[in-house]
Amino acid sequence: VVAAAVAGAALDLPARRRAGLPTLGGPGLRSSGKALAVAAGTAAGTLLVASAEQVGSRVAGKALGRVLPGPARAWTIVGQVVVGGAALVGAVRAIDAVLARIEQAAEADEAGISRPPSDRFVSGGPSSGVPFESLSREGRRHVLTRVRATTIEDVLGVTAHAEPVRVYVGLESAPTVEERVREALAEIDRLAALDRSLLVLISPTGSGYVNYAALQAIELLARGDVSSIVLQYCLRPSFLSLDHVAVGRQQNAMLWTVLARRIAELPEDRRPRVVMFGESLGAHTSQDVAVHQGTAGLGVLGVEAAVWIGTPFASRWKDEVLGPPRPDVDAAAVGVFDSLDEYLALTQHARDQIRYAMVTHYEDGVPKFGAPVAVQEPAWITQRDPRDPTPVMRWRPLVTFFQVFVDMLNGSNVTPGVFAALGHDYRADLLAFLHAVYRLEASPEQMDAIRAALPRFERTLFDYLDTAKEEAGATTRTEEHPA
Repeated sequence: VVAAAVAGAALDLPARRRAGLPTLGGPGLRSSGKALAVAAGTAAGTLLVASAEQVGSRVAGKALGRVLPGPARAWTIVGQVVVGGAALVGAVRAIDAVLARIEQAAEADEAGISRPPSDRFVSGGPSSGVPFESLSREGRRHVLTRVRATTIEDVLGVTAHAEPVRVYVGLESAPTVEERVREALAEIDRLAALDRSLLVLISPTGSGYVNYAALQAIELLARGDVSSIVLQYCLRPSFLSLDHVAVGRQQNAMLWTVLARRIAELPEDRRPRVVMFGESLGAHTSQDVAVHQGTAGLGVLGVEAAVWIGTPFASRWKDEVLGPPRPDVDAAAVGVFDSLDEYLALTQHARDQIRYAMVTHYEDGVPKFGAPVAVQEPAWITQRDPRDPTPVMRWRPLVTFFQVFVDMLNGSNVTPGVFAALGHDYRADLLAFLHAVYRLEASPEQMDAIRAALPRFERTLFDYLDTAKEEAGATTRTEEHPA
């Protein structure tokens, strides 16, 4: 391990210097030292486990050899199988326990937002059939961060067209996919969601999170004349929710198919425009509703436009529409962009044809992380986009897999209220892409006002939550969300 670390550093440091990246002798000393300490601890722990396995196998083998016939070596092998099996069972149980704790934390009350809202335009509010406590932490935050009509008027300086509507059904709101879909349809009817002129179909991340800035930007751009629909399918961070992708895809397809039929039955002048939004695993679970159907599948659902950010590597729909030509794919309608500059570099005619936009940062690990990277050099290295300014990564079996995994985790670290367009943080990109792809009108002055308001909204939310945690021990408290 030590020899490999020294050799790796010797090979890597010159490349880091050429790329202007921190080295052990530069400003990266502290973080590099911490990383080495973690690596040493991991190596020591691995050696400890391996030693324990060897000792346990020998002890078990000798014990079996004393009471059963046969050579001692054979019973040592049997001992290894027994110890290995016990370790596997223990590991599975430990993982299950960790996942259960994560899900319990996601469902637990959060200081400051444990009581149902008085807002009558959201799920979980007065007369809602969806219990507020069933929405999970992310669902409760979601319905409480709706932009009010008065706020729209304050930000834009114009009269709001309506109050935005937010429908959210949590994983715990009903036990089955079919029942959650029925709950959502009941909420859509109760809140008259189809009466708004814009309908946003959203698939959340694995934890149930919907990007605050994205939906608030849409509500401001639409002057409040918008409804959004969200079905939760898991209670864990996205990288731990891959086993729930099929559930998310299934319930999205079921609900959105029913909605498409209902909208088609409305008089033409009362049909809302339908758009789609998804982030990270939410992009995957929304795109794959139309898997094997190309862009035509989204057309069948009536989806006029879509914006997806940080689309994961595993999205099959993405691979199909970006792959060889297919009769069910309108290639001109699909675009992948690192930034708005790439979108604006297109001709006006090309921009007018873009209906489904994937915003994917070159340095985001989520679109690059997948099992094949462990054993096969990926296309994003062999067929590198000439516009990609990030330092060249050399592929190594297994090593690159873990490097990208770490990049994926680090790229998701964000500071509330400080918007960036880097790694898996797309908040600084959202407003411009939603405005352009959804064809929502706003003057340059109004765009500047929204751009200033969105970070302020997010800072207000997290300042409120931090204060609520500090005051959680107080005997009296007014739980009224500041938005």
